Amino acid sequence: MAKEISTFNRIENYLKEISKKTECGGIWISERMGRRISFVCGVRPSDFEPPEIFKINERYLLLCEKPDRLENIIENILKKLREALDES
Repeated sequence: MAKEISTFNRIENYLKEISKKTECGGIWISERMGRRISFVCGVRPSDFEPPEIFKINERYLLLCEKPDRLENIIENILKKLREALDES
């Protein structure tokens, strides 16, 4: 459990850094539980626009308000998140 919390703290800091650099607005990870998804960590949305959803793995999703600002780096972000979540 402690390792999982540490992982999510690192991921949250990473997502804050991305949001600040790219000005992509809210970018966060949610856990999928059946049809329901639940916020786990990241930068909460600031607009009321529906976010774009990217699948990290079977359990987690990445949501982003302005995904067009991540066009060139989204694959690298997903790869890094997969690696971090696989460690926990």
